[in-house]
Parts: sequence; C-alpha cells; structure tokens
Amino acid sequence: MQEQVGSPRILILGTRGEPRGVALTLGRDFEARGFGVCYERDFPEFPHIPRKDSKLRELLKSFRAQASQVECYLHPGLSDWGQRPELVTFCNELGIVVLAPSARVLALFGNRLSLLEFASNLGVLTLVSEGGPFHSLKEIEAAASGAAHSFPLILKSCRGDPTLASLTVHDGEDLRRRVPLWLEQLHLHLGEVMVFCEKSVEDARLIIVPFVRFLDGSFETFVTVD
Repeated sequence: MQEQVGSPRILILGTRGEPRGVALTLGRDFEARGFGVCYERDFPEFPHIPRKDSKLRELLKSFRAQASQVECYLHPGLSDWGQRPELVTFCNELGIVVLAPSARVLALFGNRLSLLEFASNLGVLTLVSEGGPFHSLKEIEAAASGAAHSFPLILKSCRGDPTLASLTVHDGEDLRRRVPLWLEQLHLHLGEVMVFCEKSVEDARLIIVPFVRFLDGSFETFVTVD
C-alpha cells in the first residue's frame, strides 16, 4: 500500500497476486494523481475474494476502517465484481465511491438476455431465439424440439464472460452428452444456471467493441477485438 497522509485512497480489485498488466497500469495512474493505492494483496486476512457477498463486504469494511479520515474509492479492475450491481450497493453503504457504471446500468448489461431484448425493442436485430431463459437440461431439450429452434444451437449464459459462457450444440445427442457438464460448470462458477438460445450463423465472427459513455451523453469506442 502506498500511503500519502490526507490523500484519497483507492482499492483495486482483482489483484490477489503481484499487480501486473491492467491493475498495475491503473495503480500507477492513480498514484500519479495523488491517490494512495491499495490492492487485494494488502489484505492478507482475505486470501481470496469469492463471489459470496459477505466476504466482499468484510474486505470493504476493512479497507474503509484503514482510511476512515479520507475519501475512499474503489475500482473493480478486471474482477468479476465489475459486472455486478451489488458492488455499487455495498460501497454506497460504506461511503466508498465506485469508479464504475451505476447499479442500474450494470444490472442491464449484467444480464445479456435482458440487454438483447432491450436492443430488440429498439429495433436492433439480434440472433436470440424464442423462449428462455432456461434453467435446466429438460427445458433446453423441450425448446430444441420446438419449431422455433433448430440445430446447431448456440447456448449462452445470461451472465458471465460472453467469450467463455457459450456452447455450440450440433444435434440431440450432442445436447444430451455435453450440456449437463456445461450447466454444472456454470453453476459452480456463477452460482446459477440461466441460459438462452441463439440462432447459429455459418462462418459468423464475434467482434467486441469496447466503449465508454460519458455523463453528457457522448461516448468513445476503443480498439475492436475480432
């Protein structure tokens, strides 16, 4: 922890090991702006920050107690908490300013199906198939047998990293063989199973366009990822 008497403090999550990459860049930038920077590793009493709300609350309380006389900030870094609206709620309760979108925006973007349905209502075309979300293999099998769905199917988790939380199913046998394990992995990683189906487009490309929107309504895009 780099301390400066009277300076604001900021905690950067997702830095259990030696800060590097994005975390280190963030830390150096905030230090240059006069912040005292804290990383997760500065709190050895919390060797790991799981998705359990109570554990994160305790870490935030410890951080706030150490900097009780100065302004406190939090940056989620690359941690999973950056996608969870609960983080904003916890920090507001403790008087910690979160450098992240509002809880309302995080809730919208945190549920990919709700976000796509919102886009569809605005006239934006999506590949989402009818029905969903689905919570079990039985529900997915029932949907796959309907007229609105045809193989191959692309199954996606409503939450989690979109590049990881997806599975392409080619036929009924493939569905019964691979989907149960995938659903189990989603439950272990995310604590829930909530998926939806998308139509498959042959030779489709996944292009990610990172962007930031400012309070005045303007926005800026960054380098696309193909």
